[in-house]
Amino acid sequence: MSAMAQSVNVMMLAVDTDERVLFCNKAFERRFDIPEKSWQGRHAADVFDDLYPAVHPLIQRAFEGETSVVEMRDDDGVSRPMPLDGDDRGETRYVELTYAPLLNDDGAIIGAYGVARDVTDVKQEQMRLLRASNTDPLTGLLNRAGFASQVNAALGRATDRDELVALLYLDLDRFKPVNDEYGHPVGDALLKAVSGRLRHALRPQDLVARVGGDEFAVFLTHVAKPVDAQVVADKLVHALTMPFRIGALELHIGTSVGFCVQWARQADIDDLVTQADEQLYRAKRAGRGRSSGSLCAERKPASAAVGAAGAVGAAGAAGGAADSGLPSAGSPRGMGDPSRTPKPHSGPTEIS
Repeated sequence: MSAMAQSVNVMMLAVDTDERVLFCNKAFERRFDIPEKSWQGRHAADVFDDLYPAVHPLIQRAFEGETSVVEMRDDDGVSRPMPLDGDDRGETRYVELTYAPLLNDDGAIIGAYGVARDVTDVKQEQMRLLRASNTDPLTGLLNRAGFASQVNAALGRATDRDELVALLYLDLDRFKPVNDEYGHPVGDALLKAVSGRLRHALRPQDLVARVGGDEFAVFLTHVAKPVDAQVVADKLVHALTMPFRIGALELHIGTSVGFCVQWARQADIDDLVTQADEQLYRAKRAGRGRSSGSLCAERKPASAAVGAAGAVGAAGAAGGAADSGLPSAGSPRGMGDPSRTPKPHSGPTEIS
């Protein structure tokens, strides 16, 4: 068993109930630059040095009979893991730590043992697959699922900060004739160019997604005042009205935008989707190449806002847990749960 422990490419450690080191393998000695056998009898805090606070709770749980398996990253900044071979490659490293009780033949706990293994390659593959499942492969923007997930997270943060949020829906004008006349390769290149302009026109923290063939969605946080969403909508209309150069072609399209603005603590995802979708159709009926939106009511008195926050926050949390907020098919733009009845918004002002 000792020979096996010395040959594997994972770090191993065992301590007694006083946290005195009973055993370290060679991988552990190399990473902590400990001379062979010099660890015998030393306290775990001396061996781990500044990494001890991250490991100590796991050792204590092992003394209580609990096995712990945790994953950490080396740039966590709070509970850093043990360093690993290859840290000098300049990339984020991930480590899986396992700590369990060390038992004698009678089953009594006489210490704890730990194993640390580098799971960076596995973690990176998991993240690659997650990005692929949440990203539109053509444009590199978020897809419906990715947008839903990130909007729910952003809405939660905006609620904590008591901010305004805005949801914008965009539908390209005169895109189908481009596909019909010049073919799908030109249409795909145009969609990529549209995505680039949207990114350029928006702030880095704004969420933008392709949610359909020529349909896009934008979610804004840190909205200073309700009318700012109108400014952003008009900016996007202007950006997509400018001609696109695709190869030798100069293409003229445009976009219609529908948007809604609400205080995050009063917002319901399905209600935002419904309002933005209604406003988009209103803009298209009004002649395309324009924006239309609904603005939230002015801020309610503090006492009323607190009461509303409890009710709306509970509903929003239930919605996020039950249906992930947006991605179900069947409701407007294929986002939101069609079985839910959107809550009426209080006193919006429609502008176009």
